[in-house]
Amino acid sequence: MGLQWTGPGLFPEHKLLQPFNTDVDEKYYALVFHINPLVMQVSSRPSNGDEPPEVYKRALEEGFQIGSLDDYLEYCDHLFHKNIESKAVCVKNSLAYSRSLDFEDVPYEVAKDLFDRPSGSLSQDDAKKIQDFLFHWIIQKSIGYDLPIQIHTGYLAGNRNTLDNGKPVKLNNQFLKYPDAKFVLFHGGYPWTGEYAAFGKMFPNVYLDLVWLPQISREEAIHALDEMFDCVPYNRFFWGGDCTFIEESVGSLEYGKEVVAEVLAKRVERGLLTEDVAFDMLQRIFRENAIEVYRLEERLGRKF
Repeated sequence: MGLQWTGPGLFPEHKLLQPFNTDVDEKYYALVFHINPLVMQVSSRPSNGDEPPEVYKRALEEGFQIGSLDDYLEYCDHLFHKNIESKAVCVKNSLAYSRSLDFEDVPYEVAKDLFDRPSGSLSQDDAKKIQDFLFHWIIQKSIGYDLPIQIHTGYLAGNRNTLDNGKPVKLNNQFLKYPDAKFVLFHGGYPWTGEYAAFGKMFPNVYLDLVWLPQISREEAIHALDEMFDCVPYNRFFWGGDCTFIEESVGSLEYGKEVVAEVLAKRVERGLLTEDVAFDMLQRIFRENAIEVYRLEERLGRKF
């Protein structure tokens, strides 16, 4: 079972890579509610005669007229319900490709005032404030619906981007403010694997999904995972898919298994683990943790 994210990526023309798509093959995938366009476009309300961004266009098609921040939040809530009805198991934030993961806690009154102003008059800092407000609102909604929040951290696929956008430490304020949320950090936070591991140690509601880290650097994946096993309980690790095609998920999984097996074998040889514990760790990392945290059996209505 892979977690199907339906947002922009390396192949944006593919029909699966669409944030409003809720139609996935339930035999192989679980739906993820990708919130990038909701956050980025809240600061781009169209003026009269302008071509509306996708969120506003979709809202009109579904009978929602967005003229205020409250209208926008109502449509966002509608999308939450729509995704949950389609058995979404979590929310996905890969916003580091577009902006910093530094989300300030902006009061509603400030965001409302900025939303009411023409988008073209907003400074970059003004636009960021509205986006920041909305992501905090999404976290609060996710707590209410018990949906974990996946967040891309670290290295950005492809070339020529702002690496600092994905620095894990920028998320610290959110972990402090929302102890009831479940945050799942992706990709080992490379090259800041130490920061990434520290959050798994410091916060019981922060989970570590090392998907894609071996593809970025196999040797760093081995080194970082060995270090993480020293300080983070193994019921907080995942190895997800984060892929579009089932073949990618299978290949990524096999590569991940090689890395985890090598790290665990060395720890057994050094006397740090028994074989029984090592096998239990494998079960937890590649199967049981995800079933429990994402509530897969309950949400998808079947046993695994």
